[in-house]
Amino acid sequence: MDGVLDVGGNQTSRKTENGRRLMRVLSTFSVLVTIFLTQNPSAAVHQRIQESSVKASTSTVQPVRTRHYCEYKHADAINSTNNCHTLLSPHVRRKRAWFFFGDSQMGFLFKSMEVKYPYTISETKESTHERCGFLTYCNIPRAVTWIPPSTHNQTQGPLMFGLRTPFCSDLSGHSNLKFSNGSRFMEYLAVEFASDVEQQTPYGNTTQETATFYVKLQLGVNGLTREDSVCVVNTGVHDQILCKEKSDATCLDMYSTNVRWYLSILRQGCGSIIWISTTSVAGDPKYPQTNKSLLEWNRVVNEKLVPSYSEAFYVDVWNLSATSPRNGNIHFQPEYYDTLGNKSLLEW
Repeated sequence: MDGVLDVGGNQTSRKTENGRRLMRVLSTFSVLVTIFLTQNPSAAVHQRIQESSVKASTSTVQPVRTRHYCEYKHADAINSTNNCHTLLSPHVRRKRAWFFFGDSQMGFLFKSMEVKYPYTISETKESTHERCGFLTYCNIPRAVTWIPPSTHNQTQGPLMFGLRTPFCSDLSGHSNLKFSNGSRFMEYLAVEFASDVEQQTPYGNTTQETATFYVKLQLGVNGLTREDSVCVVNTGVHDQILCKEKSDATCLDMYSTNVRWYLSILRQGCGSIIWISTTSVAGDPKYPQTNKSLLEWNRVVNEKLVPSYSEAFYVDVWNLSATSPRNGNIHFQPEYYDTLGNKSLLEW
């Protein structure tokens, strides 16, 4: 008898033969797939990226849930009593000035929120130059001389366009933007590193100092104080480009040092700080960002840096990003930003 349980006699033998045929078909299919991927490198790269993306969604770590921590999930977009709302609402509800600091990820988030702004927008202000209009937008004079970052074991941006073009940004596609109803406002400032020297002024040698100086100016002009402001912040993706030829330990130390300093600068103008975790990446080998290092960077910010400030909070979007439709290695389809920008997270 071929089968362990030969209840059906010849029926069991037929099932066994059918099973063997199926295995031969699957084996042939496997060979054909291998040949196809070998002859089509782009398909093979796409498969590796997809596999890496799957790993990004499953290789998560269980974060330490400090009193400053919350995780934002897909379901939270329709649940106004989610844990991030519960954590943040007592600290940020009804604050009149919201500032968003970050790269293109924060830029996309900010733009998705315009339609959700609960007040009638009567004023919109936008930078007139995408990469080189930061200081003109802020109405702050440039430093007399622009001093580039040290290229020896470089720990500050810029690295590309901003390095070749003084007072300009590496970041493309996003620039400073503001909308308000006259008494309340939201504003995005393009700050893509934890420390960089792109926007140097008489008031600071770094973009981070300049941006914070601008926040304080805006609060004063609008008759507001530090306690009236919320700063939503992220940095990480561009900082990973600084890790070239550095060990993981050295790079983590660089990032930790820069973020610690950045938070101390922000605190001068921000009554509350909401740090949005860096998102997962698709794992395209053409780019320097890796999920392994980003997870470790997120862990340090969550466990060691944000808890140093009583009015700073960490919103974990790693799992949300890892299970959201992508648009390239870094970015996502609009629904990700729409989900994160729901007012149940960013309380008015």
